[in-house]
Amino acid sequence: MGGKLNRHIVSLLCCSLAAAWVAPASAQSPATEPTPAARDVQADLIEEETDGSDLDVYLATAVMQPAPAASSLSTRGAAGAPAARSSARPSVNRLASAPDMFGDFFMSGGNLNFGRNNSGVPNGQNAGSFTVPGAGGSRRVKIAENNKAMPTDRLIFSYNHFENALQFTDTPLGNPGAAVRQTSPIDRCTIGIEKTFFDGLWSCEVRMPFVSEFDFQSPAMIGDGGKVGNLAVIIKRLLVEDEDFAVVMGLGIDIPTGSDFTLDDLTAPPAPSRLTFHNDSLHLLPYTGFLFAGDNRPYFINAFLQVDVATAGNRIEAGPVNGPPAQLLGRFNEQNLLFADLGTGYWLHRTDDPDATLTSLAALLEFHYTTSLQDTDVVVGDVQGRPFNYRNNFNRFDITNVTTGVQARFWDNTSIRVAGVFPLGSRDDQRFFDSEVQVQINRQF
Repeated sequence: MGGKLNRHIVSLLCCSLAAAWVAPASAQSPATEPTPAARDVQADLIEEETDGSDLDVYLATAVMQPAPAASSLSTRGAAGAPAARSSARPSVNRLASAPDMFGDFFMSGGNLNFGRNNSGVPNGQNAGSFTVPGAGGSRRVKIAENNKAMPTDRLIFSYNHFENALQFTDTPLGNPGAAVRQTSPIDRCTIGIEKTFFDGLWSCEVRMPFVSEFDFQSPAMIGDGGKVGNLAVIIKRLLVEDEDFAVVMGLGIDIPTGSDFTLDDLTAPPAPSRLTFHNDSLHLLPYTGFLFAGDNRPYFINAFLQVDVATAGNRIEAGPVNGPPAQLLGRFNEQNLLFADLGTGYWLHRTDDPDATLTSLAALLEFHYTTSLQDTDVVVGDVQGRPFNYRNNFNRFDITNVTTGVQARFWDNTSIRVAGVFPLGSRDDQRFFDSEVQVQINRQF
């Protein structure tokens, strides 16, 4: 039933996205022509102050004057409001061109802790732990990553390098000096698109991440996490818009398309066993966002508040590597999370010159807070004589990261962004990686 629900959700969102592409533009109001009586009055007034030689030229100029412009107050989304964008080049709008927030977050699926094999096999006398990469190592979705509180038509590319994001230890109990300790980075690329619809009041964003290959291996254990991440669909609704600020609300859906993680125990008798951590859970991501980017101010502000809710557990199965179907050991329910993100920045350079190549340059500083909303789930089992437990070893946690970077905007529609992310906590339960490098490219259309 879950698979059918996911397919219906994706079909509905894709239909909305397709409808946005073919939505007709608003019509422009024609200029008002002077009446014949008005022309006669203009001619009489002009004739009193000028000779006849200049009359025809002055009348032509007066008649050709366009109608007064409409009120400058925002009427976005109102019936009959004229469209202000040019299809050839986006209009210079401080909200539309304000930098997106960079983001910061990475979190693994959990920690697998295993003990010595109790079946008596000599090479099974080892113990250790794995950091299990959830959803192919792509992590859970954060709305504030490469995003802002404004519906936008854009193409998205992001690259993230998380240093020392995964850890693996395997210690032979009879020879601790031969212990294997590995840390592994995560390199992730994300492609996506955001498209507005319903007069620009709504947008639908689709993100798809891919992760570089990573493997954990020791004489006793082999771990493999795959390369495909979860497909995310994010709906955004503009609630308030002024010349200086905007407020949005929306819902993200994290669809479990990512790879499973497998751990092979080469010491299990009579043949190697496999422990599989499935990626099953659909996540719901309600959020709200705020953007402030005044026309006459040298700074801007981004903010997001989001909850990440796991709707189901992820299966954990065990069985021979090459053998009968695996046995279900339990379901691991991921912790629900709260994200609070606040960022600001300063315009180092900006221009409205339509012929300029570099139209703006900005420096950004962001603070990101993440907390768990309940205690960790725990799955305990035994695989061919080897005990294990799967949990978040930190249980409840509070993470604070700081992000700093720069954005260069070219031709007023292409942004190239580079940033670094640094955890502020020093303890293991206050950081999920040592540092992060981000490169993001957005192309508005």
